[in-house]
Amino acid sequence: MGRERLSARAFVEVDKSVMREGGSATKRGEQRHKEGKGLDPLVDPKGYGVTRRSLSWLEPQDDHFVLLRGTAMLVEDRLDTTGSMGGNVDIAFKSLPRSFKLMATGDNPVLGRYDLQMITA
Repeated sequence: MGRERLSARAFVEVDKSVMREGGSATKRGEQRHKEGKGLDPLVDPKGYGVTRRSLSWLEPQDDHFVLLRGTAMLVEDRLDTTGSMGGNVDIAFKSLPRSFKLMATGDNPVLGRYDLQMITA
């Protein structure tokens, strides 16, 4: 789980990084696989008993905690990423901003009161 809140700005920064590294959303993962390292521990479900946890962000203030971002809400997209599916991971990555906008932004967002945590599996 990262420390940055999901936002259009955060996505643009990651997208720029992906483009600088060759334009594939899976390039770092492919490199880890070639090196025999497996998935990054932050995204590997094995680390949490094959469950991706969504944790609400509580900030300490004086003698109590404050929920700053709303209750955590996991939104999971599943797709076939086997070799026969070509660039599906890149397609899914590019669709994330649209999905986020539909759920978390606008005049009356469906999940606007939640801390939206998206994962593509």
